Amino acid sequence: MIEIRKDYVLDRWSYIADDRGKRPEQFKKVKESKSDSICYFCPGNESLTPPEIGRLKKGKNDWKIRWFLNKFPIVNEDSNQEIKNTGHFFESRGGFGFHEIIVETPDHRKQLADLSIAELKSILKTYSLRIAKLSEEKRIRYVQIFKNSGSEAGASLVHSHS
Repeated sequence: MIEIRKDYVLDRWSYIADDRGKRPEQFKKVKESKSDSICYFCPGNESLTPPEIGRLKKGKNDWKIRWFLNKFPIVNEDSNQEIKNTGHFFESRGGFGFHEIIVETPDHRKQLADLSIAELKSILKTYSLRIAKLSEEKRIRYVQIFKNSGSEAGASLVHSHS
């Protein structure tokens, strides 16, 4: 369940997404080798992600960047926007939006700092493309790109993605 709850102390709304706890955690076992674990974002494992929205091709069948809806979103397009009040202190409503993943490179070992200027330009162009496309949706008022890097920042997978 995804919802937004009212914080009466700070007078703001906070996102709550129960399913986010079900994400895979490659960072839990930092000292172990990752060679045996399956990477959902590596080439050949595309069937392990939700259907692809788009990709930048690198040859006939290869990709250099791909994007798709997040399997464990913080928001979704089907959420109920009606504010609910339980009769106590809690007000909540559904968390509406589109939560996409952009896999920035097919190379599992590379992070943004390892990429060439040309590769970084392609990533920035992809961000721009997705912002423009999502902004066309009448219900969307704000688009944000974010990147978690490492488990301490909230990333659950090692493969470079935003």
